[in-house]
Amino acid sequence: ITTKNNDLYALDANSGRVLYFRFMGNYYEYDDTFQCGDSGLQRVVDIAALSPFNSLNAAIVAITEGGALRYCQPGQPPKAALINVPAFGWSNIEAISVERDYLFVLDIGTRAMWNYYGPQQDFTGKDGRLFFPGDPPMELAQTADIDVFSDTIIFLTNDNVVHTCLIETIRADYRECLVLTPRDSSDNPVDIGAFDTVDFFSADYPPAFYLLEGQSQTLYRFSIKMILNRAYRFYAAAGEKLPENPITAFTISDSQLVILAYGNELFIGQLRVQ
Repeated sequence: ITTKNNDLYALDANSGRVLYFRFMGNYYEYDDTFQCGDSGLQRVVDIAALSPFNSLNAAIVAITEGGALRYCQPGQPPKAALINVPAFGWSNIEAISVERDYLFVLDIGTRAMWNYYGPQQDFTGKDGRLFFPGDPPMELAQTADIDVFSDTIIFLTNDNVVHTCLIETIRADYRECLVLTPRDSSDNPVDIGAFDTVDFFSADYPPAFYLLEGQSQTLYRFSIKMILNRAYRFYAAAGEKLPENPITAFTISDSQLVILAYGNELFIGQLRVQ
């Protein structure tokens, strides 16, 4: 993920470490002094960017496999925090997302998603509420990724189905969720391989989101109605060479930088949004 100043935070899924790369204008510099929950007792399983105006003066929040939070900022030790554990505990936390003063936690083990309200994004000691009080409209145990922007939540499932849930207020019990399949502007279905991850591009209006098909090294840009706007393939700059293996992760900054991960290699480029 990137923050407002284009700094990059990456989660190493193998070790559970959070890595920090400082943006230097036209390249990234790795900061090996950055710490974010590397106690070795509990692995970090996901991270989310925070508002620059959060009350804990942190850049990101991380969550461990046991549901503990770590508020992290370069040059400072991580601040530990606990959210109140649901009555039936945590089983297999898959993803988190932060939007405004709400933290969303997806637990695929218990087939539930929880949201926590914390003023100025301080979720310490807060109680969670089930996002779907009744049966969810999708199989949460098969959900691979989530992302939230404004009043829209995107659920990406392992069977390549995208669900969008439009909400008037996050605290409302009613959720209007739609199952969307890729289509073009003429409403014809678009045949695409398996999506791997999703990311909103919040600086765009109307809001768009991106889905990665890592095997073909293709990034797709969609409207929130799942209409395909653009497909991106990536080319190396002069003197460089891109790996042939699949793209494993990506993120897009507010200034339209795209950062691609090919395993443990990172590449940076400029995304052209039209």
